[in-house]
Amino acid sequence: LQLCYRFAGEAWHAASAVAIETLAVTGPASVVAVAGYEETISLEGVGLEGSGEAFLVRAGTRSCAAGDAAADAALGGLLALDGGNASFTATEAGAGLGICVRFPGLEGFALSSVSVTVATVAGPALTSAVVGLATRVDFDAVGTGPGDTAFWLAGGEGSSCADGPDEGLGGAQPVVNGS
Repeated sequence: LQLCYRFAGEAWHAASAVAIETLAVTGPASVVAVAGYEETISLEGVGLEGSGEAFLVRAGTRSCAAGDAAADAALGGLLALDGGNASFTATEAGAGLGICVRFPGLEGFALSSVSVTVATVAGPALTSAVVGLATRVDFDAVGTGPGDTAFWLAGGEGSSCADGPDEGLGGAQPVVNGS
């Protein structure tokens, strides 16, 4: 933005030595990442073409005053922003996490309109099931929601969840309240 200035009794003039670069983050409203896997946050907005830094903060912490000291390694540490994009790997799950952003020459600020969930599924480590009988498996999870599904993968060399569900092992099943 260019500053226009009018001295008393004079016409408006452009103050060419004074300008403001406008930065605005407009989205996304939420980001879901999976603990232990590299994820990319792609911020949307105006003026995000350059570089900067970001870090995740725990739920309820909306202050970025601590700067780099608040960049928790378990939440991905200090992230390099490039054109509004930052890749990170969080090892600790959490919901309602916030993002602090800092651009060169500016103080850090919290993106109050963006919420991050680092999702994970944990325990029990082992459940027994009888072939041919439906078995309910309860587990602890962060970040589950409508539309989530799960399936069982027979272990072994070369087994991968990327191969998709095996109908012989029950196929993909809906997740209900984390179970």
